Amino acid sequence: MHTTASIVVNENEPLLLEDLKEHLEGIASQHGAYRHDDFTIRTVNMCDDECANGHAHCKATHLSANATLNLIGGKLQLGQWQRVLFAELDRSRERKVQIAILGE
Repeated sequence: MHTTASIVVNENEPLLLEDLKEHLEGIASQHGAYRHDDFTIRTVNMCDDECANGHAHCKATHLSANATLNLIGGKLQLGQWQRVLFAELDRSRERKVQIAILGE
């Protein structure tokens, strides 16, 4: 439910998570220049506590905002190493996640 966070189904292995962070940083560096972060020219979608987060929005375009997973017999069906991960791409803060269950 957020434009700077994503749901990822992958392995929860510490070195892989570091690799993924490094990969995303290579795609959209937090230290890059983003027009979205120039509050002298940006006039829409502004909040009182607005922060410079163009990098997080750009990273999010490479990830998914949702995942479709099977629930059978009340149990989530995942591969041996698969985990559902919440990827925070901006700054730590309270977030909301929705879960929809379809079928019987």
